[in-house]
Amino acid sequence: YACLFEPLENLKPFREMTRALETPGVYAVYGPDDAQRAHLIAAAASRLKRPVLVVVSNELAALRMTEDLNLLLGGRARNLPARDVTFLKTAASSRDLIMRRIEALVKTLSDLKNAGKQVILVSSGAVSAGVARMHTHRPTCTREKQAMAAVGQSELMNLYARLFSDYGHTVAQILLTRDVVEMPHRRSAAEDTFATLLEMGCVPIVNENDSISTEELNFGGNDTLSAYVALITHADLLINLSDVDGLYDRDPRKHPDAKRIDRVDALDDAVLAMAGGAGTERGTGGMATKLAAARTVVDAGIPMFILNGKDPTILYELLDGKHVGTYFAAK
Repeated sequence: YACLFEPLENLKPFREMTRALETPGVYAVYGPDDAQRAHLIAAAASRLKRPVLVVVSNELAALRMTEDLNLLLGGRARNLPARDVTFLKTAASSRDLIMRRIEALVKTLSDLKNAGKQVILVSSGAVSAGVARMHTHRPTCTREKQAMAAVGQSELMNLYARLFSDYGHTVAQILLTRDVVEMPHRRSAAEDTFATLLEMGCVPIVNENDSISTEELNFGGNDTLSAYVALITHADLLINLSDVDGLYDRDPRKHPDAKRIDRVDALDDAVLAMAGGAGTERGTGGMATKLAAARTVVDAGIPMFILNGKDPTILYELLDGKHVGTYFAAK
């Protein structure tokens, strides 16, 4: 629950912090001369037996509140610097933005399904979802990452199941490792599973099986994973939703006059050089891995688009025949 004191205009950031922390708590503006409020907050903290965040209006109030709560809670209160509170607000805003994008993506994909398209979604974020659910730090070793992925997978699927169900669609989870692609009998089984799910009208949601995968079995990212999913499912089209508008002739972050490439008919050295090449800052991931994924699918006869996924409704523009993103023609 939330216990909010004045000023009321601070209600919105408090709600954002509540969602960011994903924990019950008391969020209050504490007046430096009102020690009674400290007693109320201390009592609430004892009942919750969970972390409680108290937001105050200034540093003096924070110091006095911390002193009061430490007396009441046996030294368990801690004063957060203002920069940490700012980070919490920023994290909350980012989380809300991501949620809005996911909701928009689900609505758009549902519309595509209602229009008769078969849709497969390659998603990520299991580790981050697990960290948020467990209220812990980012993993620092492989076993922690695998554990957080195991927790986060259920969180992600619960989210997608709830959102897609609002539009009358059922989701199905598929976790892959590289050996599924490399071993013929496992690849055949995966092909059958995908085909059956699509025939049943489900939306397969694919992620790398981080809970059990090792370095030898990793795909190395969603760009590569989505390309192999396209191969396994014999897809008609692969759409890579990115944080850029497409492939540019130069790095648009460094060159404002960089021009977007509308169509690529051959992934030759000149095109690969636009991504920075291997061994550079841009070549360690980002566009370089997207071009590698494009080469994988176009060589198999599957075209690919790179679009900016900031607004998933751009998929409507694409299907309406508008010139968006970069198109990689299949061989």
